[in-house]
Parts: sequence; structure tokens; C-alpha cells
Amino acid sequence: NVQEFQALVDEYQDVLKITQGRENFSEEELNQIKDQVWSQYINEQIISSECEKLGLTVTDEELQNIM
Repeated sequence: NVQEFQALVDEYQDVLKITQGRENFSEEELNQIKDQVWSQYINEQIISSECEKLGLTVTDEELQNIM
């Protein structure tokens, strides 16, 4: 929904502000951020759906090893 999407956009903006030492973004940059977040969201949904169909899972131990 729109609120979830906006929360993801806000989170990504916060990360960019910290990593790039920025305070604000131009309208064009905000549109690029929204496009990136949307694209990433769609990719995650597709991958999640396909993994579920294939029965692929990640164990807690595997997640711990990645971190």
C-alpha cells in the first residue's frame, strides 16, 4: 500500500542522507529514489514468490552466517 511504499522511500532517503552526508534532495533525485525503491520492491516480491513456489528457504543459521 501507499504507506508501506512511503515508509520504504523514507528509510532509503535516511540511509542516503547518512551515507552521503546530505540534508535534502532535489525533485529529480527524489523521483530517482522512488524509482529505485519501487524497482527493488518489485524484485523482492518476484523473488519471494518464486522461492516460495520452489520451496526454497533460508535457515536462521544461514542468515547468521551472512551477517
